[in-house]
Formats: sequence, structure tokens, C-alpha cells
Amino acid sequence: MIPLRASSSLRNTDVPDSGPNVGGVFEGNEAELVYWEQYVPVESDWPGIFWCGYNFYVGHQGSPYERGGYVGIQNNGGALIGGVPYINNNICSVWDQVDLPPDVPTEVTLDYGIAGLYSDHFGGEGTGLHTSHPMPWVAGQYYSLVLRRWYIPGERVTRLAFFMYSHTDKEWTHYSSMSIPGPNLSFAGHSSEGFLERFSDDAPLGYRGRWGQLFRMTHDGQWHKPLYYQASAGGDRPHTWNAYLSEPEGWVEVISGGRYENDDNLKELRPVQPLDQPSVAGKQAIIGIAIAHLADSLVVHWRTLPEFAPQLSYKISLHWRQPDGIVLLEKREAVPHLRDTLLSVPGLPIETYWVSVVITDIFNQPSHTAYASFEVKAPT
Repeated sequence: MIPLRASSSLRNTDVPDSGPNVGGVFEGNEAELVYWEQYVPVESDWPGIFWCGYNFYVGHQGSPYERGGYVGIQNNGGALIGGVPYINNNICSVWDQVDLPPDVPTEVTLDYGIAGLYSDHFGGEGTGLHTSHPMPWVAGQYYSLVLRRWYIPGERVTRLAFFMYSHTDKEWTHYSSMSIPGPNLSFAGHSSEGFLERFSDDAPLGYRGRWGQLFRMTHDGQWHKPLYYQASAGGDRPHTWNAYLSEPEGWVEVISGGRYENDDNLKELRPVQPLDQPSVAGKQAIIGIAIAHLADSLVVHWRTLPEFAPQLSYKISLHWRQPDGIVLLEKREAVPHLRDTLLSVPGLPIETYWVSVVITDIFNQPSHTAYASFEVKAPT
């Protein structure tokens, strides 16, 4: 199990000993994807606060807690990280199973990071791979956080990618992809929890966060909503926190630090979630492909739009003579950040050929099929 991150400020008698935590309770105990929306009120955007969107665990059926991590947004107040000032940034961290020295590579490896992504081998609360990006997110705006796992048969690792969607900019961003040791691991457990943490003594009491519109997608592509939400805080001072339903409907607001009319360390809440899947799960569209036939190779490049659901995988087919002609060659890969690839096509006879590209997004939705043609001509 992963301990909640603690801070020296928790000695304050008006701050909970841990958390508060907020999460959705589900009937099932595994997931392929977790989607959760977050909001930070403007008055709570202070340095030293972490709004964890998802404190997750991964594992196999029967042993669900093999490894864990967390993903969320925080205010670092301009602290220099890798020589870059970090104010409102995101983080995604995954634990090692065995604590490792800082000069030893992490068990989890980074496969892809967006430009400007910082990564290191963290310590002090266990060890593991830490990634962070100085984005920045903006208080008073809504964001969706998504973690998607997938498994490529035959590999000894499970892949994991972190995405965020800005509801103001209406754009998705893919921040990182990782490989976690162990084949075909799933997000595990009957709940998907986040937490609110004050990690600096300078942060004022009464800091808040809003969580809502939580969904999980299972391996068969089915969407599930929580049966209910629950919020809790550690310690014997329930007056130091509170949780309640917030406007708009479908949200839980958590407040921490101070004195409130609360006598409970655990609260059950039932916000309204009218939709059966995330509102932003719109199908991706390929807006164009370009091909270049060079001797015995074929270079294929395609473009997508950031306002649609991000790519998870692609399929490229080489057709004989016409768009729906005989398929001579096919290539499939699950690489979210890839938008071009190289095909080996030695000795193509003189003829017209068509290339088709279709992608599948992180919500398992296929795009339309895009086509382009080229001709192999007799040498001059």
C-alpha cells in the first residue's frame, strides 16, 4: 500500500493528520482507463498545495496492490526544478517495489515525455520515477486528468500514459508514457481516490479543491460510474476538514485546514452524474496524411487535432491499385505520441498504390480512415 504524502505542517492542530481524501467507489475492481475532472478555486491557488487527482494502484487479478503512484496538479510557488521555475505544474509519479538508491535506475522507465518534461528518481517517501511539467494550469478552470494503461502481448511490461484536457482551451495534451515492470497490469481496487495536501507551512488554512465526473473504462470498453463518493481525513480532529456537494452538480468540494462544523472522519456523498461516459470522449479525426516513396521504403505521416480524444494506436495498410484493394502490407502499433512511421516495401511493381491510416483513441474509439495514393513508375 502507498502511504499518503505527509508534511511537517500536519503537526498543526487545525490540519488533518492525512488527506483529506476523496474518491469514487465502484462495483468492479479493475480498470483500463481512469478519467477524473478537477477544479481549483482561485482563492485556493497558493504555493504549497497539491491536488492529487488519482492515488492509484496497479496489479494482477488476485494481487491488485503490486505497485502504486499518483497524478495531479500542484502550486510550487516558483521553485526551481531542473533550472526552470515551477508555479502551477502537474506531476505523475510511480513507485519502485523495492526502495532503490538515487544513482540506480528506477524500475519504471520513461518512454516518452513532452518537450519541457522533467523526470527524476524521487525518494523520501519510498522511491520511484517522478515526472513533472510546468504547463501551467489555471485556477478557476476545469481540467480532465486521464491515465490509460495498455499491454502489448509478449512484453514483460505494462504501458501507461498520462493525458490532460483543458476545458477552457478545449485541447488535449499527452505529457508522458511509461513502462511498468510486469505483464498486463490493471488499475486495481474498488475505489479511485485523490487527495488534498498542504506540503508547505506557508500555505494558508482553508484550502479547497473540487473533484467530479469520475469514470472508469474496463478492458472490454465498458464505462462505469461510481456507486457513490466518499471523503475522509486521518486523525482525531474532524473539525479540521469538510466535504460537501458543490455546484455544478456532479462535483464534490473538499476543504482542509481550519475549524468547521464537522463531526465525521468519513462522509458518503452522491453527486449527480447524468452522462454515461466523459463529455469530451469525441472521436479523433485524421486531418491529413502525407506519404513519400523512397526506393525500398515508404514514409507515412499523419496529423491529428488536439481538441479530439488523443491517439492510443494506429494501423497503416498498403493497398493494391485502389483504396479498398488487396492489402499488401499492414502495420499496427500502440504508441500514443507517434505520427509518422517507415514501412519497408522492396521491389514494388509498377502500379498505383493506396495507403490508408486509421487510429484508435485512448477511449477505444476508431477514427475515420484517411487515404493517400502514390505511383511506382518505370525508371527514366
